Amino acid sequence: MIDQNRLLTIKNAIKERENRLRDDLAHNRVINQQIDAASTEIGRDAIRYKDVQDAMAFLESFASVRRNQLKNKIEHMLCESVQLVYGTDHAVEIEHSMKNNRGCVDFFITQKTENGVVRRTNDGMGSGMSDVISLPLRLMLLLSSNTDRVCFLDESYKQIGEEHIDTIGEFLHDLAKRLDIQIILCTHHKGLVDYANQAWEVTWNGASSVKRVK
Repeated sequence: MIDQNRLLTIKNAIKERENRLRDDLAHNRVINQQIDAASTEIGRDAIRYKDVQDAMAFLESFASVRRNQLKNKIEHMLCESVQLVYGTDHAVEIEHSMKNNRGCVDFFITQKTENGVVRRTNDGMGSGMSDVISLPLRLMLLLSSNTDRVCFLDESYKQIGEEHIDTIGEFLHDLAKRLDIQIILCTHHKGLVDYANQAWEVTWNGASSVKRVK
């Protein structure tokens, strides 16, 4: 004879396990839905990631072209300025690199000699070379901005010998016309007065005195 109490206990246990199984199945369905949704989102993210990579590659390629164009333009102006003073055996090369995750630009001066081409940094060429290459760099900054087209040069070419002053004067006068800019130059080289449209002489003898000389 079957014990009714034991039979009831077994039925209750079976029913409890059926309820747990239904709960587990429902929970698994939710998890599977979440997995499907996550898989779909991962697929979309993969497509977006590839699009971003393609866009970054395009921008880097475009930036590289623009960097080379700007590099060539600056090198041309620097070479023109250097060769006017030091001769056609000299040239300027620009190198762009990344240092500490920051873009850096180095300038090198090359010179053709009997023993081949000598390549040195600007520091190895003396302060006169610094004066010569600084002007084109200032003009590039001026022309790339939205400021008035006026370039103020304070004691530029102060390290240049008097034998180069006529060349410098012609270069500045021609550059101002070509670029349609105004150059205001403060200098001790009196020979540059001949190439200015207007000139004033400033003296100090206990008090400042300004006299127009051209």
